[in-house]
Amino acid sequence: MANYQALRLALALKAFPVALRAAKVPDLELPDDDVAAFNLAPADAIALLERWQDWLSAQTNGERGCWQQRVQQQRLEHLGLAAFFVQHDTLRVPRVLAPITAHYSWSKGMKLLGLGRAQLALLPQREMRIDIDALDAELQRCRDTQQPVLLAVGVFGTTEYGTIDAIDGLVAARDRHAATGLGFAVHVDAAWGGYLATIFRNEDGSLRSLATVRESFQSFPSPAVHAAVAALGQTDSITVDPHKLGYLPYGAGAFICRDQRAMALLSEEADYVFHGATPKDYLSRYRNLGQYIPEGSKSGAMAAAVYVTHKVLPLDHRQFGQLPRQTILNTEAFHLRALRFAHEVADNAHALVPFAPDSNLVCLALNPRGNRDIARMNAFVRALHDELRCDPTLPLQFKEFFGSMTTLRPDTLGAGETARILEALDIDPASLGAGEDRDRLVILRHTLMNPYLIDRENDISYIDRYFEFLTRRVRVHAAATS
Repeated sequence: MANYQALRLALALKAFPVALRAAKVPDLELPDDDVAAFNLAPADAIALLERWQDWLSAQTNGERGCWQQRVQQQRLEHLGLAAFFVQHDTLRVPRVLAPITAHYSWSKGMKLLGLGRAQLALLPQREMRIDIDALDAELQRCRDTQQPVLLAVGVFGTTEYGTIDAIDGLVAARDRHAATGLGFAVHVDAAWGGYLATIFRNEDGSLRSLATVRESFQSFPSPAVHAAVAALGQTDSITVDPHKLGYLPYGAGAFICRDQRAMALLSEEADYVFHGATPKDYLSRYRNLGQYIPEGSKSGAMAAAVYVTHKVLPLDHRQFGQLPRQTILNTEAFHLRALRFAHEVADNAHALVPFAPDSNLVCLALNPRGNRDIARMNAFVRALHDELRCDPTLPLQFKEFFGSMTTLRPDTLGAGETARILEALDIDPASLGAGEDRDRLVILRHTLMNPYLIDRENDISYIDRYFEFLTRRVRVHAAATS
């Protein structure tokens, strides 16, 4: 829902300056044509919105109502997409640029808003992180063809791999292209990794240096991850799921808007719920949350849970940050143990961590030694996963460990990364192709959310126990496939 809200807000803000031009509002300095109005940078569009509100408040009551109605009738939200673009035939439906690892909610959101899935451009990756050069090239093509861009999306902790996009690169691209007349917003989908930012924050909200953060870890964070965190405050909006690394009940979600003045464009009126003029102060305004969100009425229990948690554990490295800090320590221990595991099972299987972890999620690719066929490799990993997945026909206590799986696809990886991983696993590239289980690589996926995985009270940690279990199962299944 937060990702849908990002689309709604960005579209409303992009179209509003065009509505002001169509309504012929006097005394405002408006762009010269619809194309320029539709391509304003978000900050410039918000400044124009505020000038309109100030101008409107200076009118008499009767004139104010007439101008409100006149502008409202020209807005995209009133006309609908089809009528808006017929009326403004120099404009094209805007595109959303997102990494190919983006959550499927982006495809759903494009359909729900009527923009269409065809307007979602999925950009290539480098090691499962957005390729900023490819983004720049796409933005240049859009500028050359007068194709407007609605959003550029970055992912702060991909759901499948835990990798973190170059948010600083996205922000720089936004500012660079805005200067050439191609304005768009940057949204960060931090549903998974948003709370990791607490590791990087001092009590006053300021950013901790890379060297200071690294004092607590072996190698985390990389300079790229630190730069991505540093850029979060310069983005236009962010999705965060407290029900993930916030350790809160399922259903808690957050949409964070850097400049909340733009939210006025999403306001709905309902006299039986909302009374009087919209308050100016932030807290009073958003008590009437149903005016601004897609759902309308909403339970307050989840919001209360988030509020209390953040009051008890403020969002800085000394308080809440201790939780994600421990999971990163778990991840570093897990990653090192996975490398050792690869040597221990080398006679039975090839084992590979395909991407160094950016967050608390580690993937593991496995192929029985002697096998060069990708379908057989996938069957091997699926058999291992069958011993790790939740089985609804059995009591939970029957499972010693729980794990998930995901896939790597060549169109996501790119040719270079695909070749690297296939070579490391000793898979014949010719076996990769069309057909069931031949168009992807099945891998194990480990989410390390439990801060107590490193057990210092007993002789062996949970991580060691897991890899001893996995070693036994790999040898059993490898023998069965030989």
